[in-house]
Amino acid sequence: MIVVRGGTDKPVSSQRLADYFETRNEIEGYLYLGYPIIGTIDGGFQIDALLLSEQHGAIIFHLIEGAFDEKIVFENIQDESYTKLESKLKQHKDLTIKRNLAVELNSVSFAPAWSNRSGVKSDYPILVTTDDLTAYLNAVNWQDNSTYQKLVSVIQSITTIRNRNKRGYVKTEIFRVVVASTVKS
Repeated sequence: MIVVRGGTDKPVSSQRLADYFETRNEIEGYLYLGYPIIGTIDGGFQIDALLLSEQHGAIIFHLIEGAFDEKIVFENIQDESYTKLESKLKQHKDLTIKRNLAVELNSVSFAPAWSNRSGVKSDYPILVTTDDLTAYLNAVNWQDNSTYQKLVSVIQSITTIRNRNKRGYVKTEIFRVVVASTVKS
């Protein structure tokens, strides 16, 4: 499993998810943390985590930090993430069959700090433990994974990996020295 880490404001649940997938040898694919960032009319929409694998298709993870909070409407968050990624993927003809997406696409919430709140078999799954993750993954199988390589390619093309800020001050100082020595000559 290749884990691609991006910027996230959910470090604990991101790390727990990464640790789980890094120890699973039977799952091959990519886990994107903080990607993709999907362009919308309202600006960038960041997916907390996205698993791509030949066995399971694409699974969107809504990550939840901290203790249970009844104000979190995870159903709406799962639906919004699903809809935004689905619409982006449907723009690529190679990922559709007629009007349907040819990719197994699912959305779940991962809340490792919640206790006794699992809902693995729900319409809006909430995964709390690594056992929940395993049970969920065992239930999600992508039968026709012939579009997997195209899916990876599309996700990588819409996922702009952020470059670290370049150290502009180094160039500025070198430029000043060159200019100063040219002026003195």
